[in-house]
Amino acid sequence: VIRQKIDPSHAVLSSLTNGRILAGATGHEVFIGHVVETIHFEKKQGQLTQFFGSWSESLQREFLRENYVCYIVDGPRERAYGPRFEPLTWPDLEAVWSGPTTTLYAVTTCF
Repeated sequence: VIRQKIDPSHAVLSSLTNGRILAGATGHEVFIGHVVETIHFEKKQGQLTQFFGSWSESLQREFLRENYVCYIVDGPRERAYGPRFEPLTWPDLEAVWSGPTTTLYAVTTCF
């Protein structure tokens, strides 16, 4: 179902575990997904931690633009990094898939 909701030309930002699952299940590009197959893994792991854990919304938006990320997963694994990503305050996010504890958002300004 998620495969049909994601434009394969845009990357998905999620936790490392969810990135691995998404890449394997859908074949779509993820920002980070596997220790060996992710270029600049350590740098990206740090950016991922900062995005969800400490960056302001303006830094988060800049990061998304610079990395061509147009989808964001918000679930327990992402929230474990910290409280800084607040999707309900972003007017340009649209929920394209939701499960019991996880939502996939599209950044509408990407399209």
